[in-house]
Amino acid sequence: MLIPSLAILSSVLKTSITTRIVWLVHLKYKLTHPNPGYLGIPLYLIMIFGYKLIMRSKGVKPHEADLWTDKDFFDRDEAYWKEKLKEKKSAGGFVYRYFVSWLF
Repeated sequence: MLIPSLAILSSVLKTSITTRIVWLVHLKYKLTHPNPGYLGIPLYLIMIFGYKLIMRSKGVKPHEADLWTDKDFFDRDEAYWKEKLKEKKSAGGFVYRYFVSWLF
C-alpha cells in the first residue's frame, strides 16, 4: 500500500503548495479574487520530473513491457464486476434508472 500512500501525500503536498503560492500572490498584488487556475499543472509536472530525477527511474521500452502476466486474473475480475453491474441495473430502482444510469 505504499504507492497509494505516496499518491495521496503528493496530492496533499501539491494542493498545499498551490494554495500557499496563490495566497502569497494575492496578498502581495492585492488581487480581488485569488484563483489558483492552472498553477497546479506546472507544480504537478515539476513533482513528476523531480521524482524521476531524484529516484533515477527508467522508462520501460514497449518491446520490454510485460502485458500478459496476470491477465487472466484481471479478465476474471472484469467479468465479475460486469456481472455485478448487470445485476444492479436489472434490480435498480427509480433513481438509478432515470438519473444515474445515463451517466455510465
